[in-house]
Amino acid sequence: MKILQSITPMIVFYFSPFCLSLLAEETKPCDVFVELAERINQSDKSVTQINAIAQDVKIAIQNMDLTGASLTDHELWKLRYESQRAVKGLLWRSDLKESKPDDLTDPVIECIALYLEKIHALIDPEWEWVNVSVHNVTPPEGVPLRMPGMNPDAIEDPALRDEYLERIADAARINDRNGSQRARRDDRASVLFILRALANDENYPNWTKESVETRFGTSPELLAAIREYWKED
Repeated sequence: MKILQSITPMIVFYFSPFCLSLLAEETKPCDVFVELAERINQSDKSVTQINAIAQDVKIAIQNMDLTGASLTDHELWKLRYESQRAVKGLLWRSDLKESKPDDLTDPVIECIALYLEKIHALIDPEWEWVNVSVHNVTPPEGVPLRMPGMNPDAIEDPALRDEYLERIADAARINDRNGSQRARRDDRASVLFILRALANDENYPNWTKESVETRFGTSPELLAAIREYWKED
């Protein structure tokens, strides 16, 4: 019985549902952070297991498609809470109180840094919000009794109707880009919120503004975004 009890945590650790579906495209960032915290807390926190966790979360993040809709408020909250829980779980390692083994990979840093880089790569720094409405597109000149948002089927001239449909399609593309760029900026702000919370918490002495900039400012643009976020303090 004691033998079974001793191997049960290992079974949970190595064969959790998440481990068996790391390549699933529908995996959400908050799911990765939940699993990150769970696996750190369930592991024996040895260098071998911590490094295995780091490798798994990197694979999961690398295979996520972040081009879709933004996370809900609840999912963003879960991402923030679970990432901090993961940091706390890792700090409970007895051999980390004095020093960090050279061969230990920090899965929290690996996960947050890779996620931040993926989000940042999807952000166009030149983007500006354009006010358009698919439902209020104005038909081209030459359409009798034209009015914004009118039914395309009411336009008899094929050429004018096609031009109007193209204007509607253009407005839809602009709206999609507006939504995507705003969502990516919200996602990045959520990650920067996590980094700022850790850097400002005295319980996590290894997380400072200087160390965050060094670890996560992997490009001049990303470093500038991090420093801009610090200004909100």
